[in-house]
Formats: sequence, structure tokens, C-alpha cells
Amino acid sequence: MVDTLSADLPHALVAVDFDGTLAPIVPDPADSRPVPGAIAALRVLAERGAQVAVVTGRDARTVIELGGLDAIPG
Repeated sequence: MVDTLSADLPHALVAVDFDGTLAPIVPDPADSRPVPGAIAALRVLAERGAQVAVVTGRDARTVIELGGLDAIPG
């Protein structure tokens, strides 16, 4: 599946959850941060043409600030 996705990134949507996927579940949600390398991986996918979405129940501004998601183009 990864090979198929890699070959056709401009037609791919990569959607991931913030809490529990990009970032571990922690006792205080304000301390939540993505695991090392997660944002860089999403950035590479976006730069190669994939649409990237982060699913969360939090407000967008908070997740962008906590996660450094402004580093991902688009």
C-alpha cells in the first residue's frame, strides 16, 4: 500500500488524528506534542503533493500551536 500511495501522492489524502496518533495521550492536554518526526513526515507528504488533514476535537488554533502544524504547507 505504501508503494501505491508513494506513486500517486497528488491524488492522496493523508488524514491523522492529533491526540493518540500524532501525539501520545497525556494527563494534561496542554502538554500534548507530536512524537519526534511526525510533523516532518507530514511536511514531506504535503511537499510531494498529498493533501494532509489533522482530525481533532480541539480548536484549530490550539492544535496548530501545540503541534507546530504551521510547518506543513497548505
